[in-house]
Amino acid sequence: MSISITPLDLGTIIRDKSGFTYMKNAGVKINAPVIGWLVETKDKKIIVDTGPNDPETTAEHHKPFLKSKDQEMATVLKKLGVDPNEIETVILTHLHWDHCYNTELFTKASFLVQERELDYALDPLPIHRHGYDIEPVKSTTYTTINGDKQIVDGVSVLFTPGHTPGFQSVLLESDGKKALIASDTIPLFENWGSAPLPNTAHYNLSDYCATLDRIRELNVDLILPGHDIKVFDTEKYRL
Repeated sequence: MSISITPLDLGTIIRDKSGFTYMKNAGVKINAPVIGWLVETKDKKIIVDTGPNDPETTAEHHKPFLKSKDQEMATVLKKLGVDPNEIETVILTHLHWDHCYNTELFTKASFLVQERELDYALDPLPIHRHGYDIEPVKSTTYTTINGDKQIVDGVSVLFTPGHTPGFQSVLLESDGKKALIASDTIPLFENWGSAPLPNTAHYNLSDYCATLDRIRELNVDLILPGHDIKVFDTEKYRL
């Protein structure tokens, strides 16, 4: 069995780099892509994260945020020859605003999220409310998961809390190789070094450090971060 993983360019947020690298690189502005993923197994197509809404309708506190017509989810999938109606499974790593809009496109899909994440998104701490938009959360019907779960052969979700309380990463395994869609748990490639740097935005640092230890123990061949432009140096990753 082979698995392919195609990164989807769904917008650009302009941020201080220190927001991703645990307060290092203060004052350095970066254009950080908002990334979704198309995972293709032998007989399944799965979407991981559905991206943001449009700049015209997004909240002021999410800006600076850019998205062209070419970065619309429907346009991105059309260029790949994928009909949203053929997608039966959508995995949400978490429910921050830049990862959970556009679910209405996938009319036949189940939307998989950790139960703890959904509960928190509906009632976050005040300091975390800026990360969650209630509209897409309340307008989507989710299938909730508690902990690790195999979704299909070669595709599993792992409960990896820290960035948010109910974060889940996606583990892909094929032909003895492993890849992890880490999303915002590892926002940039440089977060994953000899001493991994957490995302500055986090819910629980103790949980986060335990998650990073767990990821290290997985010994994956490929880490795919959530906001690194270098992800697009490769058009399609293969296992």
